[in-house]
Amino acid sequence: MIDLLMKEEDYDAVVTSNIRFAEKIRHVVENFSLEQPIPIFTLSSVTSLPEQDYRKYELNYGLLGRAVAETLIGESGEKQAQPEQLFENDGFRLWNQMECGSRPVKQLRILTIDSPETMILKGLARLYTKETGTQILFDVYAYDDIYEQFLKAEKKDVYDIFRLDVTWLSWLAERILVPLDEIDADIGSCYQEYIPSLIKKYSVVHGRAYALPVTPSTQLLFYRKDLFENTAVRRLYSETYHSELKVPKSFTEYNQIAEFFAENEHLEQNYYSNLTLGNLGVTATEFLTRLFSHKKHLYEKDGRVVINDQAGIQALEELVTAKRYSDKKVVRWWTTSAKDFAEGKLAMMINFSNYASEILGAGSRVVGNIGVAMVPGRNPIYGGGTIGISKNSSCKQDALAFIKWLTSDPVASGMAALGSVSPSIKTYSKYHIIDVFPWLELSKDCFGKSHTQRIPADSDKTFNETKFLNILGMAVENVLMGFLPVEESLNRAQQLVDEEINTAV
Repeated sequence: MIDLLMKEEDYDAVVTSNIRFAEKIRHVVENFSLEQPIPIFTLSSVTSLPEQDYRKYELNYGLLGRAVAETLIGESGEKQAQPEQLFENDGFRLWNQMECGSRPVKQLRILTIDSPETMILKGLARLYTKETGTQILFDVYAYDDIYEQFLKAEKKDVYDIFRLDVTWLSWLAERILVPLDEIDADIGSCYQEYIPSLIKKYSVVHGRAYALPVTPSTQLLFYRKDLFENTAVRRLYSETYHSELKVPKSFTEYNQIAEFFAENEHLEQNYYSNLTLGNLGVTATEFLTRLFSHKKHLYEKDGRVVINDQAGIQALEELVTAKRYSDKKVVRWWTTSAKDFAEGKLAMMINFSNYASEILGAGSRVVGNIGVAMVPGRNPIYGGGTIGISKNSSCKQDALAFIKWLTSDPVASGMAALGSVSPSIKTYSKYHIIDVFPWLELSKDCFGKSHTQRIPADSDKTFNETKFLNILGMAVENVLMGFLPVEESLNRAQQLVDEEINTAV
């Protein structure tokens, strides 16, 4: 190969069928300092991040292997394997496929929440800058402070792009975002990129697309497989409760298991179950997690939001019980809950999928023993982020080019590989990512099962999520701190909801 490359003949490219061979060719080219670098093209398995030295035509061997394994395991005399299956190649995945104008703008400014994903977004944005020359500037605020910044931005042109909590989309979209079809009349064509169930939840308000899903997440139940599958532990649980230790399907079962692991004196060590009770919004979410295990929607048939019905009373009573078996320290954010799980303190944890990568951090004591399941009630809350363009931006075309690039494959898969989550349906066939973060595959299915809407989908009203969570969070705190009994606290909160929320709904 050295002799071939050192000849004076001109070669347009080198093509190989093996990425290791491509690496060797690259080293030859570098070491012998050829005057004209030769483009190298190679077959490759699917990878997560771009490669600067050669172009890879990617083949999803992981998808092929999974299909073969499923066929072999599921094959029986009644069902013969298909004689032929064809899998679409990923091919040349284009990291530089951007649709910005012929003269890209100098900079785009993004307002976003402080979260693990923000660091990943900053890193990937550098690739965009390298290709287009457009600097991506991030203004990062804590959850408690950023809502006020969104309201201020309604009348200012400071920002080009907003990364919103999805629960704020209904309230803020028409105030601060430009409908995307005003920039691109064919905006719907990019929807085929995303998990189908994301569109109505993360993009559309009153029939128009205002945003694109960027870091969608759902609640999942994480549990310690080594504890749940331990023969001695299972026997002890059976002797204590005369029932089998298994992943809970209701919060009654969840609390019983939590009691067992937290207080059984015959265990070698006691373990907590998590509760995240930081600000009012986070506290309210713990209540809603349980409420939605008993009712499908937040609203009734007449469209009114109701929290003091029998489902609400039972949910708050279950939360009071759960607090007995949680750590006595105040856990303010889901990142801390994930770290506690990683440290081996928890037997079970309900957390959002976009924070789950923390359980695989350095020093994690649970790697290899992480089980994941649907939350009790099988109606998980969805969360995470959606991304839209300021109606006051003077760079709307370039801003749309950036958010399209960010939310589509391969960039979205790169985010997932780095520990975030992805809206792209293609990510969930990349088994080198799924093998590292096995909960991602389940989270994809959870979006379609979540029916936790605040108001009816066909409503022409908006929903003030922040105001609602503050009312609900205060009601929950009053009960958890012993100031008010369950029913009285919920009745007081319902009166405020009727005055502040239902009048708008």
